[in-house]
Amino acid sequence: MLKLFLRPVAKSEIQGATEWYDSKATDLGDAFLFEIEHTFSFIREHPLSFPRTRFQSRKAKLRRFPYCIYYYILKDRIVVSACLHNSRNVDKILEKRV
Repeated sequence: MLKLFLRPVAKSEIQGATEWYDSKATDLGDAFLFEIEHTFSFIREHPLSFPRTRFQSRKAKLRRFPYCIYYYILKDRIVVSACLHNSRNVDKILEKRV
């Protein structure tokens, strides 16, 4: 099983979303983090299961929240490049990160 690494910008996006959800309801931020961790586990176990984007990264949708995890697979690891809300202009954001 490959190890999963988060780029600093992805870590910051997750933290920002967690704080936003915490401000809306008690324990909602924790639920968001649980969903993120669950998705990370599935990505580690089945890295090729999710569809590719036009930037050759892969896109894993969260089940309970309107966010997607964008990642790419290297020889020895999986790198999470973004955690973005579904309403964001993903192509424009990912294009800057390639």
